[in-house]
Amino acid sequence: MYIRTFQYRIEEMKAERESASGERKGHNINRFLTFLFATLLLFSIVSMVSAGSQSWYLTDRTAGVPGDANYFIDKGSGAGTSNVSMGTGAHPIWAANEAAAVTCDMSGTWHVHIEFNGITGGETVDANVDIGVISGGSWDWKGWCSVQELTSADSILDVDIDVSDLTIDTGDYLAMDVWQHKGGSGDEEIVVTNGESYVESPNTDPGYPVPELGSLVLFSVGLLALAGYVWQRRRN
Repeated sequence: MYIRTFQYRIEEMKAERESASGERKGHNINRFLTFLFATLLLFSIVSMVSAGSQSWYLTDRTAGVPGDANYFIDKGSGAGTSNVSMGTGAHPIWAANEAAAVTCDMSGTWHVHIEFNGITGGETVDANVDIGVISGGSWDWKGWCSVQELTSADSILDVDIDVSDLTIDTGDYLAMDVWQHKGGSGDEEIVVTNGESYVESPNTDPGYPVPELGSLVLFSVGLLALAGYVWQRRRN
């Protein structure tokens, strides 16, 4: 009787050890899955937030521009486009060639490089640039640089513009407004050929007009995996 009881006790202890081992393994797996899902989500969020700076080049293209815009700015080289003449007091608006596919926060420091042509010796041109958005067909500026005096020897407007609040909603357009406040001979030309004039977005640009596909897919997979993990925990 004592021997049988002892054998039963040994079997019970073995079962208890196996059960405890299984629980530890289960806890370890849960910890690993939690870490994996958190890492996946964090990586995808960082990728979406920091897609990096992009450049848009001024063109003379007018066909299909959104309301209030005069020309398009294109991502790429800007090659093959002609100069755009600007009279004194003119302020043509350039809009991105694609509307935002999702809401994009484009706040940050923008870099603008605009080359003027046609300023003769002894003349000066006062110019500046606004950065903003075209929403519902209407232009709205969000940040600007101070007026710069240009001459024949220094005919490039090259400035940084800090924009603290530039959210471009789905269907709206990134845009910029170039002003010529005064010119010595009436008309001056803004050079757009071969990518000589452009604007660069902040390095926090999420990837306007739509964040990178890979980041979106990764983020979606992470959310689905996390939802599945929570559902499984509640089920158990």
